[in-house]
Amino acid sequence: MKAETLLYAIGGVNEDFVADAAVAPGRRHPWMRWAAAAACLCLVVGGGLLWLYQMGYLTASCGGAIGTLVGEDYYFHSPHYGICVYGEGETTLLVSDLTRWDSAWFADEYGIYYTGADKRTLYVRIHDTGETEALYVASSDWTHAGIEAVTEDGVYFHLYNKEEGVSAVVLVNPRTGDTETVNGPESYEDMSVTVLYHVGEREIAVTEQLGNVVSVTENGATIDLGEQYALGSLYGDNLYAGDSLLFQRWVETEERTVCCCTLLRPDGSNLLIEDFEVLGGNDDYLFGYAYDESLDGYDTASLYAYALDTGTVTLLLEDYGMEEVAVSGSLLYTTAPWASSTDCYTLSVEQGVLTAEKITTLE
Repeated sequence: MKAETLLYAIGGVNEDFVADAAVAPGRRHPWMRWAAAAACLCLVVGGGLLWLYQMGYLTASCGGAIGTLVGEDYYFHSPHYGICVYGEGETTLLVSDLTRWDSAWFADEYGIYYTGADKRTLYVRIHDTGETEALYVASSDWTHAGIEAVTEDGVYFHLYNKEEGVSAVVLVNPRTGDTETVNGPESYEDMSVTVLYHVGEREIAVTEQLGNVVSVTENGATIDLGEQYALGSLYGDNLYAGDSLLFQRWVETEERTVCCCTLLRPDGSNLLIEDFEVLGGNDDYLFGYAYDESLDGYDTASLYAYALDTGTVTLLLEDYGMEEVAVSGSLLYTTAPWASSTDCYTLSVEQGVLTAEKITTLE
């Protein structure tokens, strides 16, 4: 389960239920009311702790999340220490002031981007120099901000004013320091965010509103991905499968719900893949969940590989239970839901068969 899913689950209480619960059928003595409240609290806390324990949230320490591969260097967030990099068999701590488990950050070839403790400052730690700079400081008109996306054009920094219910997006170029307001200010509900992605020589404009993709265009022409689709995760490498831009959607058929994805490829083609839920990929394979008739659903306990050249699906890791993957070349990183560690595998092809060999575990 992703962190945001858990947060929504905790907060997802129907207001009608609260209103109905507030209407008492008759007068009760005060001691009965407090006794009932105490009993309910014990049930809620006890039941909640039992559920968290059964789901592994209490035993997994702080939940980690998949990191980002830049070449052969793997950048990841350790809830206890901060942002680290793993490469050539060593782990190095780079940013020590991001220790919260839900800290948001990005990494690319230039540096590591993150929001400061004041929630309004965008920082970058530059790989080449090791220095940290403040790229952008939002004015006091904004109460907080976060990183929307990072592309070749720069960092899309999303600004919010919680009191007034408005937001805007500023594009910050980390190399030059130039800034440009690309969206807003508008109300939360009316605000649409457009991000420009580069796929080879192709420039793909993706517009989202309230977290849903509303249009995908190339040179002003609409790319039809179906009625229901969602952009791959904006956090980490799942957005790209190698150099291809990945979109995924669930399609209702008469028999069942089918997972479909579309790859916008650098050569100008668009590849449609059905019955495979993608978690990540490189230029040769997609990795994710395959449909299993015996389960009457997708096998989310194992990791499968989809060969892009042949369309062949093979079992790669069995009974693992991973939720996210990051792939670059021959390196594959996986993490299980709310696990505090990440496993690293090296990929190789032997007699035409793709295999994965575990080489380390990072925490």
